[in-house]
Amino acid sequence: MGCTTTGELKEEEKFVGVIQQSQKVSYYGDAPSKLWMGLGLIGGLVSAAAYTPNTTNLYDVLVSGKTRNVTNDDDWPVGTCVEIVPSTKLILGSFPEAKISRSDKC
Repeated sequence: MGCTTTGELKEEEKFVGVIQQSQKVSYYGDAPSKLWMGLGLIGGLVSAAAYTPNTTNLYDVLVSGKTRNVTNDDDWPVGTCVEIVPSTKLILGSFPEAKISRSDKC
């Protein structure tokens, strides 16, 4: 019987890889407050104006021969050897909101 992974994240599990590609991506945080929407048209306009997207970086990192997507707010140049500490388990080949630091282990 072969080995399988449960997708559970071990405490302080780390991955080392090289950044292959980088791009800026936008995402929306929490939904606008229903309080603003309850104030009618003016509240809706104020809420929409205040509800702006956030920007982060999406990196393609080559880890053990596989490309993994990693999101992080820090700016890292392509070709940098990095250590990835995921804040969540691997989701469809991606590590959302991972901590990234420079590494000399590549």
